[in-house]
Amino acid sequence: MKYTFIMWAMGAVFLLVACVNPRSLFWAFQSWRYRNPKAGEPSDAAYTLQRVQATVAALFLFGLGGFLWYQEEASTTDADEVRTAVMKAVHILETESVTATNGDLMEPNHRLEVDAALDQAMKSQSPALGPSPWGLQAESAGRTEDGGEDFTVTNEDQQYPYCIKVVENGYVANDSGHGSGGDSGDASGGLVMHETTLDVSVHKGSCED
Repeated sequence: MKYTFIMWAMGAVFLLVACVNPRSLFWAFQSWRYRNPKAGEPSDAAYTLQRVQATVAALFLFGLGGFLWYQEEASTTDADEVRTAVMKAVHILETESVTATNGDLMEPNHRLEVDAALDQAMKSQSPALGPSPWGLQAESAGRTEDGGEDFTVTNEDQQYPYCIKVVENGYVANDSGHGSGGDSGDASGGLVMHETTLDVSVHKGSCED
């Protein structure tokens, strides 16, 4: 928004210059440079050209400022867009299979899946014309007692938070290497990997609330 106001302020200056009699400006600010000011005074055609140039510059700066304002305002993800995208992301996460990670060596980590689902959800509601929303950001809010992960989702300005909880179906916290539907690990409780789905819940507000 700062650059928008700068463009508009500069445009206002040029518009003022276009509205003021250029002859008055010459005698007020430039005539002192000439030993014979009358001889150095621009012609009527030159004065007209100066006004035209100032008007064109003012219109350009006003237009550029308007474009910057539109880009900033239209690219900000509002509350409705955040809610719609979060709900679409939840649907994506619950319908796509993921690789489960059971065992003492590794806890589930689905940050990539959450980011990808949010990105896909935002792209699906981007306008055909004009700037697209910047998108959403997910910040990890820690693990839950049942082996899940909490993510606080906001827009690019950290507004309109939603808490997404992701849990692998069949995962048992502190499992010793045996996952539902998976292969058995070795005696040391090694890593077991298998395909599963996610159980996702969501509520409005940050996960810390």
